[in-house]
Amino acid sequence: MDATDTQWDNNEGMKNFRAFVDKYMPGIDIAENNVKTQIARRNDSPGEIVYRESTKLGYGAQSPYAIVPEYATVASVTRRDLVDWQKKYVHPNRILIGVVGDFDSKEMLATLTKAFGSW
Repeated sequence: MDATDTQWDNNEGMKNFRAFVDKYMPGIDIAENNVKTQIARRNDSPGEIVYRESTKLGYGAQSPYAIVPEYATVASVTRRDLVDWQKKYVHPNRILIGVVGDFDSKEMLATLTKAFGSW
């Protein structure tokens, strides 16, 4: 969320979602650096080259399945783009939360309902 996005200020579920994202997902700089590293190393493995090129041949170069990130496309993504994407796609009816581990199901459901129930 952007500091100017006041529509989310009083939404407890969105605040909790944002806290979750901040805690468990990398910041934009870390994510950008990870993608740039992947781009730099994508030709290190012959198998990856074969997969990438065969996907282009099979689906067509413009297919979403065949498009690969490039330095220019990564650099062109702005914080505003991400905020706009979040506003468009991050809604309760479009989110699936998966929880894995050793926990009591009823307790976890109560915790998630408390955190996101108002959203």
